[in-house]
Amino acid sequence: MSTSPPPLSSLITQLSQDIVTASDLCAEIKKTRHVGKSHTQLDLLEASLLAGPSYLDSQAATIASLSVSNGSSPLPSHRVSITNEVVLIEG
Repeated sequence: MSTSPPPLSSLITQLSQDIVTASDLCAEIKKTRHVGKSHTQLDLLEASLLAGPSYLDSQAATIASLSVSNGSSPLPSHRVSITNEVVLIEG
């Protein structure tokens, strides 16, 4: 029995939650581990992760507006075909 892939909005929500979790883990590492006085790379990672969910939301909104404005899928037809083949393989 073949199942359809989750909708894009569900995938974006899950990815956003995972990014927030990773950011929280960065903060936890800085609190509970001995990373020294300078943890610039960890700070940079945390900052980039914090920007992730809003970036995903804005890109998803752009994709949604493209599909609504032209009445079709924003993905080229060959990408849709490849996606369908991946679903067949995974199913």
